[in-house]
Amino acid sequence: QTAFLDGNQPERLCQPIVDHVASRGGQVLTGKPVSSIELNLDNTVNCIKLADGSSVTADYYVSAMPVDIVKKVIPQAWSTMPYFRQLSELEGIPV
Repeated sequence: QTAFLDGNQPERLCQPIVDHVASRGGQVLTGKPVSSIELNLDNTVNCIKLADGSSVTADYYVSAMPVDIVKKVIPQAWSTMPYFRQLSELEGIPV
């Protein structure tokens, strides 16, 4: 069975997600390229550095970056962890 959105994707799928996050005090940033993920000494995320030089600190982070970009910004300390090691098996495709 195939299902289709009743309307365009940003309006029918993305905006409700943004609204849900915002209604709970969260913030959704788009069009803000990530330059690095900065870690604490215990390898938890300290902040996300953006390409414009600013940084973002949060309780939770959700990424929708293409896999090729994620591979570039994953901290070295995470690269040997089994979960992140699997990234080497993923290959980005142009859409």
